[in-house]
Amino acid sequence: MNLFHLEQFYEVAKAGSVSLGAKRLRISQPAVSKSIRLLEEALGAKVFNRTARGVQLTPAGQIAFDHASRIFSEARALQDKIHGHRSELTGD
Repeated sequence: MNLFHLEQFYEVAKAGSVSLGAKRLRISQPAVSKSIRLLEEALGAKVFNRTARGVQLTPAGQIAFDHASRIFSEARALQDKIHGHRSELTGD
């Protein structure tokens, strides 16, 4: 599984549509759709049900979203912690 694909999935899920998620990511909609297909292949499950109004998470998609939320929250916490201790860690 590729974290880049997971991030795109996560943003689309938050946005509720592939086109809006792509716009927020500043990536083309076809590229985001391809990433989602690759993520689905890696997981062996569909993550979205596509509707005329956008996308809805499948049960597998909800599990992936919950995990992605924790992963990206931890990544932000790591970045904040390192930035908060930058002078101690670099010896400045």
